[in-house]
Amino acid sequence: MDDKTILARFKSARRRSKLEPHKKLIFKLLREEATVREIAHILSEKKQVKVNQSTVSRYIVSQKRLDLKQKNAKAQKGKPHIEAAPLTTPAVSARPQEAKTSSPKNDWRQQVEALKQQPVKQELAEEEGMLAPVGPLTRLPKS
Repeated sequence: MDDKTILARFKSARRRSKLEPHKKLIFKLLREEATVREIAHILSEKKQVKVNQSTVSRYIVSQKRLDLKQKNAKAQKGKPHIEAAPLTTPAVSARPQEAKTSSPKNDWRQQVEALKQQPVKQELAEEEGMLAPVGPLTRLPKS
């Protein structure tokens, strides 16, 4: 058996859910405002299909997604393909080199570095009882 025949067999064999024969019933129950738990119970009682409610929920989501995809494909079939106009970028004036170095990106980094260089106010930390005098990020033990 060659590779093409093996691949052809697998392409034609679509994986089916055990809920697929009951699709109409499931969606009719949904329109009647039945919960997923009730649908799973009805399928097990009336149709002898043993399924969990999570299986029913995943099936419903996948079928809705598949239906939406098919509707979009049908809508796109009838529409002619519209060629998009090429994007143009607006002309940017040349800026002096100084303006690039003082960009907002660099400004906040310089501010952070300046804040890191400032000493920690230990008396405020001790009054609050939150920070230990040895470092700004260690907590005092509870007394």
